[in-house]
Amino acid sequence: MTVVEAVEAYKTGRLESAAGATVPAHAGSRPALSRAAAAGPLLASAQTAAVAEAHRREEVAELERISVDLRRQLADVMGRISKLEEER
Repeated sequence: MTVVEAVEAYKTGRLESAAGATVPAHAGSRPALSRAAAAGPLLASAQTAAVAEAHRREEVAELERISVDLRRQLADVMGRISKLEEER
């Protein structure tokens, strides 16, 4: 029975009420899977790509911070060299 057929059967009153559970407890449960794994490989690859992109952006930001610090350090060193050369 398709979903459309089930909805139509429900609307027209052709479905019988179940007296209780028709399957064992937790019959539809899966072992603990990540949402990506449970949703299928396409979602998993999309999430993996999104995580990789986030890591790439974080690494670029960190490298930019390091670059700024290194430039500041280089400017300080060059200034000290100039000062020492002037003292000769």
